[in-house]
Amino acid sequence: ASGTIEELLDGEGVKLRLTGEAGELSSLFQLLQIKVPHLGHLKFEANVIHDFSAPGLSDLHVSLTGEPGIEFAADGSAENIFSGEGINIKFSGSLANPEIFKLLLPEGLPAVKQIQVAGEARDTNGRLGLEHLKVNVNAEQGLALKANGRLDLNAFLRLPVITDTAVNIDLSLPTTGLLKPYTTGTLPELGPVTAQARLSGPLQGLSLEDVVVRAGKPGSLRLGIKGRVGHVPLTVERPITDIKMTASVSAKTTTALSNLLGKPIPDFGPLKASGLITDRKGIYRMQAVNIAVGNPKKPTVKIAGAIDQLAKGYEPAVDGIKLQAAIRDLDLKPLSDLFGQPLPNPGPLNGSFQMAGNLAGLSVSKVNLSTASAQGMTMTISGDIKRIGPQRQKPYEGIALALSGKASQLGALPGLEGLELPDLGPLQIKASISDRGGSLNVNDFEIRTGTGDKA
Repeated sequence: ASGTIEELLDGEGVKLRLTGEAGELSSLFQLLQIKVPHLGHLKFEANVIHDFSAPGLSDLHVSLTGEPGIEFAADGSAENIFSGEGINIKFSGSLANPEIFKLLLPEGLPAVKQIQVAGEARDTNGRLGLEHLKVNVNAEQGLALKANGRLDLNAFLRLPVITDTAVNIDLSLPTTGLLKPYTTGTLPELGPVTAQARLSGPLQGLSLEDVVVRAGKPGSLRLGIKGRVGHVPLTVERPITDIKMTASVSAKTTTALSNLLGKPIPDFGPLKASGLITDRKGIYRMQAVNIAVGNPKKPTVKIAGAIDQLAKGYEPAVDGIKLQAAIRDLDLKPLSDLFGQPLPNPGPLNGSFQMAGNLAGLSVSKVNLSTASAQGMTMTISGDIKRIGPQRQKPYEGIALALSGKASQLGALPGLEGLELPDLGPLQIKASISDRGGSLNVNDFEIRTGTGDKA
């Protein structure tokens, strides 16, 4: 150090030139018994001005070089380094050292390859902050994170606290497989993922605004999320709250659902689905559920309703399903592809039913379905099913269905078309379907042919 101090005892009128070097910065940490990897050569130059009670800096230059994968530089000045008044310091840095990443980042994250940072610490009309902030993160398997914006601070050197945030975030993943370690492990492969959002608010009240998430490839299953998260906690002990986001799913054909559901789904036409995700007391739900299959203007299948619970906190827990389904002229021929062989074609399906419950047990009520074949055979099924679930031993219970059918002649029965059969007159079929001990029972089965005394 060299220079003058006009009032030594009061520490006023300071004009000092400070220079310093550390051949290896990690050696300074070793003095504090802190073990860190090699960090490189540190060099510091600055003029200390004003008073020791409110010192300023001019002609500041700080650099860290010499170690592969580590670079940092800062240049600028400050009227008061304690309060941040008049500060104007530009900085930039790059880190690509795996050993340091292990020290700084929590376990379980994708291996980071490089982090680049640039910005300005500036006092703008009494507002201290990091402006023009840019952060680029590149990780394994093509994961990339970009952030830019500003952070407002309450101080510079004395334990600064973020008082306001305005940072745009852009995340891209080449595959949803990178997200599996942070989910329940059942996330299917949907293709590339992009996400954008604006981080806003003070540190203790952060929010995500203008959230846009897209997953999938053109022509395949596409997932999308738009909206906001009003409160993002700093720890996982507290849930994310004040959510209002619209989720959507679309595909050119319903076969795209096969990968998502883990089982083959026939092609019933285009798919569009949407719902509004909100929260209440740590429970996430989906309202305004709308699912359409087929022509968007005249869908063959339309499902609407709500799901009262999607998750509790960070744990998936689907419950409170309340959905109504309406079917209009649904072609059942694609079911032949599902079973791998031609099936009798009863004609297009029409009707409606309701679903309620959860994934462990779903009830189907107010069933009213009918078909009408080209040969003149009509069939109707109505009633209720108390529970349908994933259990193998007892996948259903409480079945109470009524089956009825009518045809002008025996040859109109599905599967008997083209056969030479005697004309026995009109045909009527009635039966009731129930369950007992895990097996299906057909009761009160009745077939009538002919009319009047000839029946």
